[in-house]
Amino acid sequence: RRQAAMVEYADPFDALLAELALEELHIAQMQRLLEDEQTDLVNGRTERLEAIAAEKLVQLRALELYGRRCEALLAQLGYATTRAGLAACAAAAGGARGRKLHEAWTRLAAAASQARDMNEQNGTLITMRLAHVGG
Repeated sequence: RRQAAMVEYADPFDALLAELALEELHIAQMQRLLEDEQTDLVNGRTERLEAIAAEKLVQLRALELYGRRCEALLAQLGYATTRAGLAACAAAAGGARGRKLHEAWTRLAAAASQARDMNEQNGTLITMRLAHVGG
């Protein structure tokens, strides 16, 4: 499997913004998959669940890749690879670029939280379905 090449940016802050945008794109794709999975589970349609699970794994791997790239950029800039490090990086970037970094991270964190919640709900639905089938 080929990994997506990292585009070189003259400015590491721009590179970080680009990586956050890619991560946000994959979170949105994951959310759509989770919505499809939930709809199928609620309606008792199981024929697509295996394909959805496989695509979720692809999206998860992409999210891990972009997350590692963001961490590498933060470390390159001298910041901790944590939320606090990203907040400090955004503050240091200042101005419009700092606001963009902060806004991108805020959107990404909210979307990731929502995806985790949806995944937990789907796990509960799967457990219920298995109990019903086995029961």
